[in-house]
Amino acid sequence: MKFGKGRGVSPASRSSAKPTLTGKLATPLPPSPSIPDREVRRFQWLLFRWYKTYQRDLPWRKTHDPYKILVSEVMLQQTQVPRVIPKYVVFIKRYPTAASFAKAPTADILRLWSGLGYNRRAIYLKRATEIIADEWHNQWPRTIGELQKLPGVGLYTAGAILSFAFNKDVPLADVNMERVIGRIFVGPVWPKLSQKQLLAVIAQVLPKNKSRLFPHAVMDLGAALNANDDFLAIWRKEFPALFIREPKTENRQPKWQGSNRQIRGAVLKSLQGGTKSTQDLSMELSVSLSRLNELVSALASDGLVKKVGQKVALP
Repeated sequence: MKFGKGRGVSPASRSSAKPTLTGKLATPLPPSPSIPDREVRRFQWLLFRWYKTYQRDLPWRKTHDPYKILVSEVMLQQTQVPRVIPKYVVFIKRYPTAASFAKAPTADILRLWSGLGYNRRAIYLKRATEIIADEWHNQWPRTIGELQKLPGVGLYTAGAILSFAFNKDVPLADVNMERVIGRIFVGPVWPKLSQKQLLAVIAQVLPKNKSRLFPHAVMDLGAALNANDDFLAIWRKEFPALFIREPKTENRQPKWQGSNRQIRGAVLKSLQGGTKSTQDLSMELSVSLSRLNELVSALASDGLVKKVGQKVALP
């Protein structure tokens, strides 16, 4: 795993105030194990010391623009970082603002999105930027609840925008954050905790006024755990619980070739060349006409294609 060197920060003190959230987390966070201040400070000190040297050099970490952060977070849903980086750079170059993205033709956006998969995310992103432009006059909501009203924006993405764009002390719970904080401060039972319980634990460890740096540092640490490099030696010594793996659960991935997702993606890729009939698409993709029509209807409902009679095209 490649990590880029960069500037670090000095150890931060633990926040004494609980983050104020609105929306789905408006109710008080549930009780969680009390974590000794000494352990929190020790973890924070080591984390920031480690991150100073081994932080990843990711393009979306160089901005506080909520639009660019939203683009990166939506792209990172279900897609690995190495695949996202080049697409993100191209997207931001083509559409540098929410307003420019909102005005872009959907067909152009889908062509540019090709290769990332889960094309519905591109439609949600366009609708979200349209709302920002039309209803918010290119200003951005500043609460969890308001952000979650944007299409495709869930609890984590809303919190990420508040944290990375506006430096709000909001506990975030992505996979790496849950794994690192859970293993160190909860123990082997952490996967059984609800998201709200995990957020309550993370809130205890979150340093004040470090809402951009702290999640990035924890995420980088979590992403590096499978490496055997020497840069993890200090963690193995100081926090060995971090390397105790949870029992594996069987998680069989559905067959990709011939799946609805694969065919939907193939339809969109084929339509980049222009309008086609359902009959032509059926023959080209070796899919029965009845199944092809069902998938095209679903794509049309999602706003990914437009269908007039037997003709299908990108919007």
